[in-house]
Amino acid sequence: MTTDQMVYLVFGVVVVTALILDLGFLSKKNTTITIRQALQQTFIWVLLALGFFVFMWIEEGQKLAFEYLSGYLMEWSLSIDNIFVFILIFDAFKVKEQHLSRVLLIGILIAILLFLFLLVYRLMNYSQITKEKMIAVSFFAFLTIFFWAIFEQSPNSLTIFASDYTDRVLVGNWSTFFLIMNSLITIVPLAIITWVLYLLFKQTFKDYAVANIILSLSFIIIWGIAIWMLMKDFYTAGYLSLSDGTLEMLKIEKVTTAITEVPATWFSTLNSLFIISLAPLFSKWWESKYNPSANMKYGIGMGLLALGMACVAIGATGIEPGAKTASVSMIWLILVYLFHTMGELCISPVGLSYVSKLVPARMIAFMFGVWYLAVAIGMKGAGMFGEKIDAIANESGLSSFFWMLTIVSLVMAAFSILMTPVIKKLMHGVR
Repeated sequence: MTTDQMVYLVFGVVVVTALILDLGFLSKKNTTITIRQALQQTFIWVLLALGFFVFMWIEEGQKLAFEYLSGYLMEWSLSIDNIFVFILIFDAFKVKEQHLSRVLLIGILIAILLFLFLLVYRLMNYSQITKEKMIAVSFFAFLTIFFWAIFEQSPNSLTIFASDYTDRVLVGNWSTFFLIMNSLITIVPLAIITWVLYLLFKQTFKDYAVANIILSLSFIIIWGIAIWMLMKDFYTAGYLSLSDGTLEMLKIEKVTTAITEVPATWFSTLNSLFIISLAPLFSKWWESKYNPSANMKYGIGMGLLALGMACVAIGATGIEPGAKTASVSMIWLILVYLFHTMGELCISPVGLSYVSKLVPARMIAFMFGVWYLAVAIGMKGAGMFGEKIDAIANESGLSSFFWMLTIVSLVMAAFSILMTPVIKKLMHGVR
């Protein structure tokens, strides 16, 4: 058995065991969970996660182990908001504390069964016009699968391209510009979120003290990680001097030559930056007299997706089949994220808007579930596409892989535009 197979096997066993333990045993205790019991259960789950961290360290090495641990801590801190949602729902329905675990388990099982039943039953009982509108929504959901399958190459093939085939070293003024921009991108959003949470903290601390304390500690950890990252960047670039003791304490490797290297994962942050910058422009476009039809928006979005993939395909043209490294300019990746973000602004919020416009009020929540199921399928497709990158790169060259995604995007863009008369009829005047 290979190392990768062993990792996946252990991970699967751990997940299944955890689900059986949580849903099969812990949730059956119809008693009030005390602070002590909650801490004990939390300790068990954290210990399990740390155990997998040790396993990853042994099997895959320090780098991947710490990447897993960073992701775990980040997801743990960000998942705290789900706790507030569950608390609000339980309070609204007056669920007694000793029944919370049982109610949550039953709710999960019922939700799965109702989702399957209502999907078929409700569609059979609506008028012809309503059915046609929901068919239109299903068409857009179908296109959404392909959009996310290609768009989500960001954490897959595009990150690999950034890591192995892109020249990410900056010098001179470009180095200074990057450090300043990266600091602003990191600090400003985090400061805004922290301020909002502080205001929430003041209003809810009396009622939910423990949850607020955990959330606060989580954000302290996030701030610590952010400050550590920026200190490391400024130090390696030669703008910050740190003693040997400080370097050892912060686990930062000592450098003798100042260098500014853009992390491969940094390019993913451009998506958020471009969304904030471009969202007002697209919003004004949709409100103007030049507002295109739904199919045209999807066509434009898929076309922009194709344009982005074409950029990286052009950038990878000079990479020979089987090559493990290259030094392609970063501008190609920046253009990819720019065009892909513009495509996302054409499709993602627009698609959700049409769900609310075309679906009957009593079916909106249900169809949103269907919509996000389509998104999930697209995410799976993204992983399947990403798995092919090495084989295609070795046989035909890395550029061929991205040209393939370009062609798929163009085909779906043309398909959306060609279907305009049909879908327009099914939408019955909804724009």
